[in-house]
Amino acid sequence: DTFTPCRVIGFDNEGSSRIHESSNLDQLQKCIAQRLKSKRFLLVLDDIWKCSSEDEWKCLLSPFTKGEARGSVVIVTTRFPYIAQMVKTTNMIELQGLEHNEFFAFFEACIFADCKPEIYVDDLIDIAKEISMKLKGFPLAAKTVRRLLKKNLSQECWI
Repeated sequence: DTFTPCRVIGFDNEGSSRIHESSNLDQLQKCIAQRLKSKRFLLVLDDIWKCSSEDEWKCLLSPFTKGEARGSVVIVTTRFPYIAQMVKTTNMIELQGLEHNEFFAFFEACIFADCKPEIYVDDLIDIAKEISMKLKGFPLAAKTVRRLLKKNLSQECWI
């Protein structure tokens, strides 16, 4: 589903989720602000790819800034530094990839677990090293590529 500021997922008192959809953003913001009024919360906005403006961001977060309880936190993850800057991050942490040798061991484990076939040692290890360099130490990239490489252990496929 496409995210819009008007799509809000809420939880009732029993803990089951229910989805409220409304085109009235003001009404939804008041509802959220009321429900969180005296509660601490952790809001995680994961893998944000787009935010058109700082004003859009402020509008999105406005119901979360009106609470009385201290200690609430909003965590934003993104691949794009300009988004982190736009959302006025206070403690930005830029993750780096793993060190090359550590990553290569992880990459091999993703593909073969504990059992490397002979063809790997003979024909594919140099190609695997090249591929791992292109993945820049990011574990998610290794897991994604694993699905393709594990299916076909041939030089043609790996190149």
